[in-house]
This record gives sequence, structure tokens and C-alpha cells, in this order.
Amino acid sequence: MHAAALYRSQYMFERAYGNYLGLGRLLAYIAAQAGLAVGTLTVMAGHAHLDGPLTAIRPLLSGTPTLAA
Repeated sequence: MHAAALYRSQYMFERAYGNYLGLGRLLAYIAAQAGLAVGTLTVMAGHAHLDGPLTAIRPLLSGTPTLAA
């Protein structure tokens, strides 16, 4: 069983991990109740907020091409 979630807006550091962990647990629970194997969890964010201190985020962005607005 696969699942997909769409967030209109997502805070990538402050809340994303907890949200994804909860979605993964929900997927595992539903799959178990249905007697199915757990598949892929796909999460899409329409607007990703890079929250947190810039010094912590900068290493993640180094080497990433700049996107045109």
C-alpha cells in the first residue's frame, strides 16, 4: 500500500520530520489493518519554508543551483 500527502505549505525543519513520522506510522497502521505490505510514502510541499537559523541551513544549500523566481 502506498500513500501520498500534499502540504500546501510546510515548515521543513521545525515540523516536517514529526509530520512525516506520523504519516509513516499511519501508513503502517492502515496497511496492517488491511493485511497489505507497506509501500512508498510520497510527500509533496507546495511551499517549503526553510525555517531555522541560516547558519544551520547553509550547508544543505551549498552546491545547489539557484532557482529562477
